[in-house]
Amino acid sequence: MSGALGRLLRLRALAEEQARLEAEAAAARLGEVERAAAGAALEARASRERWFAEIGGGSGGAGRLAEESAWDLAVRRRATAEAKRPAAAAELDRARGEFLRGRRERMQVETLVEAAAAAGRREADRREQRLLDDWHQSRPRRADAEEAADDADARAPARIPESES
Repeated sequence: MSGALGRLLRLRALAEEQARLEAEAAAARLGEVERAAAGAALEARASRERWFAEIGGGSGGAGRLAEESAWDLAVRRRATAEAKRPAAAAELDRARGEFLRGRRERMQVETLVEAAAAAGRREADRREQRLLDDWHQSRPRRADAEEAADDADARAPARIPESES
């Protein structure tokens, strides 16, 4: 791996990790907004049920007024949380997009690094073959001829001398 591509790959990996952490934080913020909205909805429902119970029970106006204001407060909290949801969802989408863009860039650099390594291996193989070819060409021809004759003798079937009887 070349030095420049290696540094670029490390930078892309760091940027991808940072984007992943930001996406996780955005997902956590959206989860908090959704939990707040759900909690406010439950609180509003409970307050409404207590308010109806106060009306049906015929008790005094003070309890009814307190439940009505608790209900109104819970409804406002829910509306506030619901209003924050689109912004939190948009932030999560942006962070995810940034993370995926960073991942794609890192993978592109990895492809370049792998291609450079493969080219280096091919060049080393060619160099090694060239050296081997040069070595074979530099050997004396007479030695090759003697080796060929020795090989031919070795491959020839062995003859058993005929006995003189």
